[in-house]
Amino acid sequence: AVVSTQSRSRYCRYSIDHLSKHLKLLFLRAKNLFPHAHIFIQNLLPLPVNNPYVMHNVNSFNRLLMKMCEANKVFFIDVLSKFINRDGLRDAEFFAPNRFNCHLNRRGTGQLARIYITLIHNLSKFSFNPLVRIT
Repeated sequence: AVVSTQSRSRYCRYSIDHLSKHLKLLFLRAKNLFPHAHIFIQNLLPLPVNNPYVMHNVNSFNRLLMKMCEANKVFFIDVLSKFINRDGLRDAEFFAPNRFNCHLNRRGTGQLARIYITLIHNLSKFSFNPLVRIT
């Protein structure tokens, strides 16, 4: 996608890619601390500001995170798709009413809990697949 000069400043200042070094260190540290553990990383949930620029950064970070998980043999859990609406923006039904609040409400917490309960119940069925999609 082409980004105009005006809108470029609204994206992450240094792009999301500068975080890959830090993610790799995080994965290495977790693997060193827990060498026999299955490590699962959840993607970011949508942030409270419903605008395409913020969602672009969230989506860019989630793509980077998925790529890093695959490269480091860490499980990636896609939960974002359960918390966005048809327009690809944050679904207010799952979040606290204050637009500046990034916390899940009771319904959102229940949604996330169901995802993790399903994951836990099916843990024995996993062979390594870097992308875990819970539907």
